[in-house]
Amino acid sequence: MHKQEVAVDSAATIDKPKGISTEPQRVDFAHPELCKRTNPVSCKIGFTNVPIRETWIDLLIDVVELFLKTNPKLLTDYQFKSGRPLLMDEEMPGLNCKTLSNGKVILVNYGLDVFVRMIGRVCAACGVGLNDVIITYVPKSGGDAPVIKTDNDSARFAQQPIRDAFRAWLTDHNPEWSSGTVTVHYSDAYYLYNNERGVTLDEALTDDDGLQRAYDAIERYFINNPTQTNNPSGSARGYLRSLRMLKEFLTENHPELLNANVAVETAASVPDSLLEALNRNYFSGFRFDTTYINLLSNASGIEIDERMQSALKRVMFCRDDGIYFLLDTVADAATRKNIVDFADAFLEEYGCFEIAELYKLYEDKVNPKCIGNADAFERFYEQIEKRGVRCVQAPQIGNRMARLSNGNVWGTFKEVAAKIVSVITEDYYGSCNEDDLHTKFCAFSTDLLGKIIRNCATDKLIRVEINDSVCYQTVDALGLPENFSDVLAEILERLGDVGLEPSQEALHTAISLKLGVNFRAEFNLSDWDTYRRLVATFYKAEPRREWKYNIFGEVID
Repeated sequence: MHKQEVAVDSAATIDKPKGISTEPQRVDFAHPELCKRTNPVSCKIGFTNVPIRETWIDLLIDVVELFLKTNPKLLTDYQFKSGRPLLMDEEMPGLNCKTLSNGKVILVNYGLDVFVRMIGRVCAACGVGLNDVIITYVPKSGGDAPVIKTDNDSARFAQQPIRDAFRAWLTDHNPEWSSGTVTVHYSDAYYLYNNERGVTLDEALTDDDGLQRAYDAIERYFINNPTQTNNPSGSARGYLRSLRMLKEFLTENHPELLNANVAVETAASVPDSLLEALNRNYFSGFRFDTTYINLLSNASGIEIDERMQSALKRVMFCRDDGIYFLLDTVADAATRKNIVDFADAFLEEYGCFEIAELYKLYEDKVNPKCIGNADAFERFYEQIEKRGVRCVQAPQIGNRMARLSNGNVWGTFKEVAAKIVSVITEDYYGSCNEDDLHTKFCAFSTDLLGKIIRNCATDKLIRVEINDSVCYQTVDALGLPENFSDVLAEILERLGDVGLEPSQEALHTAISLKLGVNFRAEFNLSDWDTYRRLVATFYKAEPRREWKYNIFGEVID
């Protein structure tokens, strides 16, 4: 997790000038430091509203008392700090403590941000997820309380419903992440909203070069303000990754926010002499720092102000390390056209394609010094395509996909699955190995084709292994007995009669004995998952059954 700075720093405004927000803000438990010099105004834990008295100390005491009433055992041995229980038997001499209704005492010799952290940890220790802990706060009244300056242009991205939806999106798109990892990216995405770094969240998300400017600003800050484990470029990359995810979420779900109230500025045209100087002197790359800019200005005879820099960045490709290249250096015009045309053909045929597969087709045709992996190729493609294509991570499975902006990945996958079934049935007579299938559907990797079939054509196609090759067969092409559904129902009934649980192994043995063959081996079923799906597809009798913990048990309504 990145070390964060407090939102109120030396640049924060103490008074209340026009444009300063005192609206209640929701507590972000990943950044309790934002609650310094504030007071809580509301608290809801699950379905319980906790009355607010005045201070964070009061709220901490009230939250602890709440859990002591509902489930006191959960806090009996809880330690907020190693070796020191939250609930102590007696006060510590010379330190501030508060006495609870059960006679125990709590040490409250901390800062306000620590009290907020304690509240979150107490809730977590008592089994309440922090998403269900909704606490709001406002700056303390009076001249001694700093008021956090609000970037009004960026505020539309920080509305609580948008934040909540973004957190849910992160969880859905990354099921392998822990809740802590989700919280880190959720919080880091709003770093520029909570900290003044010379680039606003609005600029980072909506300007053509906004993400690059955000990276530069964050890296520059950490260079000038080193931390104990200082890695400016690493910190900037971490925040940028989270920011990219926020932009992807907004693009998919709230594109109107990215376009709202954004003035359309006519891009400055880049003089030919400037492009010629770049091509002549900076074929190996250009960096937008003072030295490079001055040298380029002298070589071209063109004044390069911020507007011209912005225009240049729009016509150049930025490598991961911040080095820029003219597009012709990355790939010539003919190759760029071929990439876009090939991608357009995929989109017309399937509605989407896998980025990594397009990269494989053109890996040897682009400059490897500029593009060294599929992620870089994705950014290059986004820069040269003109159809409003969105590059997204397919939910639940992770493959990076390009799709039209009005498309839905899984809806598109269902259409692709129907095409796959049709091709295997009509062109390959019901059985096709995965390499031939990939040749036919080269917009998708064999890995993704398998996922599409498994999720969208499970009742039509079965994965088998024939002569050590993975194949997909239609159910009809497997050659199962015509009455297999009846046979399966009879076997399950007989297993029930003798009191045997229909585990996958027991059922497989019974089927094999009934048919006189090793069922999985005879029909080339490559794994138990394929076998279970086949059984579920062919079972048509009553009562309804489903696989659970490898048992094909009855469904209890």
